[in-house]
Amino acid sequence: MKYNSLSRRGLLMGAATVAVSRLHASDEFSLPINEAVSTEATSAPPFAYIGCYTGGSNARGISVFHYDPASNEMSLVSIVAPVTSPSFITLDSAKKFLYSGNESGTGSASAFSVNPQTGALQFLNSVGAGGQPAHVAVHPGGKQLITANYTGGTVAVFTIQADGSLSSNPQIISHFGSLGPNAGRQEAPHPHMALPDSTGKYVLVNDLGLDATIVYSFDAATGRMTEANRIAAPAGSGPRHLAWHPNAKAVYSINELSNTINVYQWDGNGNLTPVQENVSTLPSGFKGTSGAGEILVDAAGKFVYASNRGNDNIVIYSIDPASYQLTVIGWVHTQGRTPRHFNFDPTGSFIHVANQDSANIVTFKVDKTTGMLTPANLYTSTTAPACIQFTS
Repeated sequence: MKYNSLSRRGLLMGAATVAVSRLHASDEFSLPINEAVSTEATSAPPFAYIGCYTGGSNARGISVFHYDPASNEMSLVSIVAPVTSPSFITLDSAKKFLYSGNESGTGSASAFSVNPQTGALQFLNSVGAGGQPAHVAVHPGGKQLITANYTGGTVAVFTIQADGSLSSNPQIISHFGSLGPNAGRQEAPHPHMALPDSTGKYVLVNDLGLDATIVYSFDAATGRMTEANRIAAPAGSGPRHLAWHPNAKAVYSINELSNTINVYQWDGNGNLTPVQENVSTLPSGFKGTSGAGEILVDAAGKFVYASNRGNDNIVIYSIDPASYQLTVIGWVHTQGRTPRHFNFDPTGSFIHVANQDSANIVTFKVDKTTGMLTPANLYTSTTAPACIQFTS
């Protein structure tokens, strides 16, 4: 297994080498977090950006990696640290700006400009979000940033200025309604993701506390959102993240608390129709504690992938092309702990899994015919990774 080991000293020197070492299978959950890698001072696209929690002594903020499409290895370029716990990050469609949701204090969103040659990030500004964001998304029109604020129970809509910075007066929408039955996790509204549709006319927000997906209409002229529809999820399920089918006629919603997925057809006019509910993300007979995490659909619309934190695997489903319903294919262990997020590389040929509690990014090869994942034996170290995004 290849492992990219990072060194703080190498970062301070601004130079660097990529250190790769062999590991035994017994070492895969105790990978060393310290010290260094980097690349040469000037890199080249594509780049990988990893948002990390920053509560520990090795806090890293946003790590910038050069990604080598030939070897699939990632080499550290720099660490950006003017923000605390940037647990979810996103890029605009032109890859000119990066935005983070910062899970600290009262919560904020931050903006950075991206150097297209080196991948370096230049801090622009941070603005209070009216709660701690669990997710951030750039509206398809490129003029607004939307945050789903888990702590605070709100959704915020920021205007993106011409220089990429965020306006200081976002629209703040407070969620309300009947709470789910899980007293420990559904004691209040908890928006967990905001996902625009491809037209930009609607934004879907999953609220874990309300057991609901709320559909907002989006006014392109004013950049403001208004609730248009609300779809109840099974009681106690805790809707977390959403993923569109590439034809935009269906959306997949993963439920954190019940470890299930719901499938909805989308009519393009703000209406969701359930076609399949309570599809388990866990293997039959699993008895431990687990919480569903991320969900993705492949570019061909053939497979759905979802992560389980606790069971620590990725589950793979095939998609029925007529009904959009799911059939489980299998599970692949993430070779780490707590896979909070994962993402495809720019080609869709590899999936990179951010294992938050084992401080690594683990790479898997995607079989585009069967949907199955095979370990690529590549491990990249970074502290408490929570989100990974690529430039193309």
